[in-house]
Amino acid sequence: MDAQNDLMAERVRAAFAEEVRELLARANAIPAQTQEALAADGDGLRQLQRILHTLKGAAAAVGNEDLHTAVHGFEDEIGASESRDGGLAPEWLLERIDALAALAGLAGEAEAAAPRPIGAAPDAAPKPVRAHPGESVRVVRERVDSLQVLVDDLVVLRLRQEALAREMRMLVRMQGAAWEGWRQLPVAARRDGRGFESDLREVARTAKRVSSEASVLASQITALTGSLDEAVRDLRLVPMQGALEALGASVRDAARRSGKQVRFEVDAEGVEIDRAVLERLTEPLLHLVRNAVAHGIETPEQRARVGKDPVGTIRLEGAVEGGAVLLRITDDGRGIDAKAVCARVAGAAAEGAEREMEDDELLQCITSPGFSTASTTDELAGRGVGLDVVSATVDLLGGGMTLDNLPGAGCVFTLKVPVRSSTGHGLVLQVAGFHCCLLVRFVERVLRIAPGDAQVIEGRTAIPVAGQLVGLLPLGGMLGLDQEPWEEKRPAIVLRVGKRRLAVRVDDILGDQPLVIKPLPSAFTGGRLFGGGAVNADNSVLPLLEAAALLDLAERGQVRESIAAPKDVEAPEVLVVDDSVTMRTMEKGILTAAGYAVTAAASASQALELFSRMGECRLVITDLEMPGMDGVELCRQLRVSARPHVPILMVTSVGDPAERRKALEAGADAYLIKGDFAQDGFLQQVSRLVGRSAGV
Repeated sequence: MDAQNDLMAERVRAAFAEEVRELLARANAIPAQTQEALAADGDGLRQLQRILHTLKGAAAAVGNEDLHTAVHGFEDEIGASESRDGGLAPEWLLERIDALAALAGLAGEAEAAAPRPIGAAPDAAPKPVRAHPGESVRVVRERVDSLQVLVDDLVVLRLRQEALAREMRMLVRMQGAAWEGWRQLPVAARRDGRGFESDLREVARTAKRVSSEASVLASQITALTGSLDEAVRDLRLVPMQGALEALGASVRDAARRSGKQVRFEVDAEGVEIDRAVLERLTEPLLHLVRNAVAHGIETPEQRARVGKDPVGTIRLEGAVEGGAVLLRITDDGRGIDAKAVCARVAGAAAEGAEREMEDDELLQCITSPGFSTASTTDELAGRGVGLDVVSATVDLLGGGMTLDNLPGAGCVFTLKVPVRSSTGHGLVLQVAGFHCCLLVRFVERVLRIAPGDAQVIEGRTAIPVAGQLVGLLPLGGMLGLDQEPWEEKRPAIVLRVGKRRLAVRVDDILGDQPLVIKPLPSAFTGGRLFGGGAVNADNSVLPLLEAAALLDLAERGQVRESIAAPKDVEAPEVLVVDDSVTMRTMEKGILTAAGYAVTAAASASQALELFSRMGECRLVITDLEMPGMDGVELCRQLRVSARPHVPILMVTSVGDPAERRKALEAGADAYLIKGDFAQDGFLQQVSRLVGRSAGV
C-alpha cells in the first residue's frame, strides 16, 4: 500500500509541475504589453488573474502553502492596481512571475540542460499534440515513448519480413534449377520418377505463391510502418513559443546582474518541433541569449550616447522551412568586434591582426574550442558553455549555423535544425570482420579509392574530394582492429559533421537500411566511439559509430595508417558469455577494438562447450542471471574443468551483496556492476586479469 501511495504521490507531483510550467509560460507572455496597454486594456490582467486563480487552486491541492499564499498576495496586488493610475509595470509583473516559479521549484529550469517545453499563447490552451482541427489533447510523455518502441519493433519485423522474402525468392531460383535438372534427365529416369515430378511442380507453385505473398506483405508493412512512424513522430512535436518564452527569466536575470535594460521578444507561434530536438537546443539557446546580454547589449548610458533606445532588444524568431526549423537570435547591441577576434586568433603583434573578417570566417573563429576575447572568466555569459558547444550541438542534430554581424547595430545567429529527431537510414560497414553502421546524414559521399589516389602531406594521408584534400584514415585503425593491408581499390566514406570532414577506409559496404537504434547498456555509456546499437533483421545488434567522435579522434592524431599487428604476436583469447545479444555484441566490439580475440556464447552450456575447444582461453567474462545454468554454476563448472585457473570476470546488473559473495565463493575473480563502471574501467579490469593469467 505504501508503494502505491508513493507512486500516486509521484504522479500528482508530476502533473502539478507540468501544469505550473504551462500556466507560468502563459503568464510570462502577458507582460510583453507596454504599461500603458495593460492599463488601457484590462483583458491582459483578467487573463493573468484567471491563470493565478487556477495556479492557487493547484497549489492548495498539493499542499504547497508557500506558493498558495504568494499567489493570493499577487492577486490582491493586481486587484489594488485597478484603482491606481498607470496600471502595473511589466517589469514588476515579470519579477513576481519569476518569484512564483521559484516557489514552485521551477526557478532553475530555464537554465538547466534540458528543461521541459511548456505552454502556448496566452489566449489558447496548451497544444502539446494536435488531434482534430480546433481540439487539443494532453499526452503523457512516457506513453508516446512506449508507442515509439512499438514502432521500432514493427520496423524490425519489417526487416525480418524482407529477409524472408529474399529467402523465398532464392528458393524459387533453386527450385527452377532443380526443375531444369529434372528435364535434362533421360526419359526413362523421368518416367520412373513421375511422382517426384508432380511433387516438384507443387513445390514450385507453393514457393512462387509464398514468395509473391511475402513480397506483397513486405510492401504493406513498409507502408504501414512509414505511416505509423510519421504519426508517432507527430505526437512528439511540441510548440516552440512557450519553450522560447521560458528563456525570458534568464534574460531578465542576466540584465539585472549586468545593469542593463533588455526587452525580450519571441515570435514562434505555430512552429512545432520534436521534443528531443528542442531539449538538445535549450542549453545552446540559453547561452546565445545570455551572451547577447553580457557582450552584445550596451548599458543604457552607452546606448543613449550613440542615439539608441536605452532598452536593448533580444528577439527569438522561429519558422518552418521544409523539414527544418529556422531559429533566428537577434540583438540590437554593439555587434562582434571582428578586429578583436582577429587579434585574439593571430596575436596582437602578428601581421594582419587588425584586418576585417568575413562573417563565415568570424563564425569559425568564435566557435572554435576555448575561444574567448575576455581576459577573465565571465560567469554571466559562458557559465562553462562556449559557442563551440553551441556549434557542436547543432552539427550533431544534422543542422547548421550562420552569422550576420552588424558592427554597432547587433548581430543575428541563425540555427537550422531538423523538425523531427529521426534515426533515419544507416550504412552497414565491414572492417576486419567487424560489422558496424553509420547514420547516412553524416555521410557526404562514398568513393572507391586505390593506394595511388592518396597523397601524404605533412605526414598525414589525404585524398582529393571535389577539388579539396580530405584526411584519410583506416576505420579499422580507429577502432583498434587488425584491418587488411591496403593493396587494391577499397570503399571510403567521406564523413561531414558541420564543416569538418574526414574520409575513412573500410573493407566493404554491405548496404543501407532503416535503423532502429537502442541505447547502449549502462556499462558502456563511457564509450566515445559508439552511440548505440541498431537492431538487425536477425535480432543481432550493429554498433552505431558516432561520426563526431571519429573526427575528434582523427584530429588528435592518435590513429596509425598501418595497423597490421606483428605476425608473431597473438591476441589474448577471451570468452564472453551473456544471453543478451546487445551485451554480447558490445562487449565483443570493445574487446576486439582493444586487441583481444573474442569468442561469444549465448548461454552457460554453450560457453562450456566452446571453452573445451578453445586453444588457450585467458579470461572468461560472464553474466550472472541467464536462463538455464546461471553465472554462479558456470563458475563452479569452470573451476573443476581441465583448466581451473582461468580468471573469471562477472559483469552483472545485480548489486546484491549476497549474490556477489556467492559468485566469488563459486570461483569468480572479480565482480563488476554494469551501472557502476565505464568502458575504460572495464578494459582496465580485463587487462589486469588477462595479465595475471599469463603467469599461471
